[in-house]
Amino acid sequence: MKKVIAFDLDGTLIDSNNLHVDSHCYAAKKLNLKISRKKMSEIFILNTTGLLKKYFPKIKKEEIEIFKKIEQEHLFKIIKKSKPFPEVVKTLEELKKKNKIIIISNTNYELILKTLREAGLNPIFFDLIVGGDLVKKSKPEPDELLIAKKILKHNVDYFVGDCVVDIKAGKKAKVKTIAITTGFNTRKEFEKLKPYAIIDKVEEIFEVIKA
Repeated sequence: MKKVIAFDLDGTLIDSNNLHVDSHCYAAKKLNLKISRKKMSEIFILNTTGLLKKYFPKIKKEEIEIFKKIEQEHLFKIIKKSKPFPEVVKTLEELKKKNKIIIISNTNYELILKTLREAGLNPIFFDLIVGGDLVKKSKPEPDELLIAKKILKHNVDYFVGDCVVDIKAGKKAKVKTIAITTGFNTRKEFEKLKPYAIIDKVEEIFEVIKA
């Protein structure tokens, strides 16, 4: 039976985290919401709604929806700047020979497909893609991993992610979760969560799954 290896997308396979922050900063400027770029990077922990409610407690639901619309439209325009991290394509191709490769992302399905295509990765390569719009509760909750298990009728054996919410979701789903330091979170931050392993480059996964 092939093992199932799941990957987060932005910041893990694709160098696109800064593009997401750029689009959020763009929307904030359009709506005259003053917030630093550093605080805006918390979208990977709090998600857009959570972040806006944290720093703008009086913001209305309609304003959040307008913010999201502006942000998404801008992101769709600039996502063409995204690219895979070094060795990602080669690593995925090698892993695919003996394993099933899936994507677990809080990004919506349509944007996942666009991001992959713009980065030169064919979505058909992946055995399954689960976006945040497929579940009621996305990471740090385990729902995306659990629905992948249900669809594939097989446990997810490993999950690789660049953010603390990935690690929390993986551990809740009882998956061997591998933190990768290509995103905004540091090795020290990951160590506190005690993931199955911590790697600095995607190709280092081969040493982990051999163990």
